Amino acid sequence: MKVRLLLDVGDYERLVIAKYWAPVGKGLDRTRTRATRAQVRRFVLASLRSAVKEYVAMLPERSRTIARKLADRTETGEAPEVLREPQEKQPWLAL
Repeated sequence: MKVRLLLDVGDYERLVIAKYWAPVGKGLDRTRTRATRAQVRRFVLASLRSAVKEYVAMLPERSRTIARKLADRTETGEAPEVLREPQEKQPWLAL
């Protein structure tokens, strides 16, 4: 599934992300004060992956097993199994 997400990234956030991806070594530009789009995208994807990994630990055992199976299948390149939609209404995420 692909999700399109529109983020408003200000100067402060771009500075922090630029410092996160700051190059290490001699002769490299260490004065970058604004992150590129690719750096922001990588930072957001890495943040999402780590948040999901933290949340998996709080899931009930059955859900944790299903999540582990899906993760294993996506790593090996197999087609993931299709899961049916839950009957209950999903909570709205307030951003």
